[in-house]
Amino acid sequence: MSVLDVSELSVGFASEQGILEVISDLSLSIAPGETLGLVGESGCGKSLTATAIMGLLPKPHGQILGGDIRLLGESLLTSTEAERRQHRGQDMAMVFQEPMTALNPVQPVGRQLAEIYQIHRPNWSTSQIQSRIVSNLKAVGIQDPESRLSAYPHELSGGMRQRIMIAMALSLEPKLLICDEPTTALDVTIQAQVLDLIRNLTREHGTAVLFITHDLGVIAELADRVCVMYGGQRCEERDVEALFRAPLHPYTQGLLDSIPRLDHSPRTRLQTIDGQVPQAGQFPAGCRFRQRCTRASAECEATPPFVDGVACFHPRETHHA
Repeated sequence: MSVLDVSELSVGFASEQGILEVISDLSLSIAPGETLGLVGESGCGKSLTATAIMGLLPKPHGQILGGDIRLLGESLLTSTEAERRQHRGQDMAMVFQEPMTALNPVQPVGRQLAEIYQIHRPNWSTSQIQSRIVSNLKAVGIQDPESRLSAYPHELSGGMRQRIMIAMALSLEPKLLICDEPTTALDVTIQAQVLDLIRNLTREHGTAVLFITHDLGVIAELADRVCVMYGGQRCEERDVEALFRAPLHPYTQGLLDSIPRLDHSPRTRLQTIDGQVPQAGQFPAGCRFRQRCTRASAECEATPPFVDGVACFHPRETHHA
């Protein structure tokens, strides 16, 4: 059984023009111990997908318009708010992009770590909680963790704060870990350490991971499968090796072509995808990528079905046939 099953999920926001659908008919699943990479440009709906799964859509404007989200076989959309709060931390947890905005700046990190156990393990003693926190901090590579408990977030480095966030997310050994660009603000050395940390800890516990990023290099190193989003829709989903070796969707091809490569001549101009991601309410009819696509035809004015890992009337294999 999959840890997470998202089926035809649609998410919208109330506006003066009515309900604007931002995510449309998104489906994905993650098995125990598997890492699914979710990639795409800014504005494609990656973080909103994570927010919807966690039940943290801004109220009252954010709304689930259709579909289902199942965690360990249980629908989260039919759960009460109290049940959703119980799931968060206990069964699923999230590591946010910028720990300085996710951590409370006026509380020591030890108190913030303890709060998880006070909510989900109310029968635990203070000494039990303290012992577990110290153990968790050691597990994420923090030296002399006892001395860090009284520190405030601003007194710690960026890498240290992100390790605190990961320790917080993994406190109760959740079955699902969502990482929303957790390495974006870190230098490459700390980034590599954080990726190794996530990989090792999730393998030890068989955790399913949804890893959101715009960095395809990170995806190549960490993910088992990749889901590419564009305009709030899934346009390609395949095993990571197959996708990097022979991307089918022209958008995926464009993303890969934009990566700087060591085998290119010096000062070679980077390739780009002309145009930008359309905003909600301005999506074109049919394929949402067609206005930026070099393969677009009249056929693309209809919505392409998702078949054999790609939603495209002119995937790579057909295009080059």
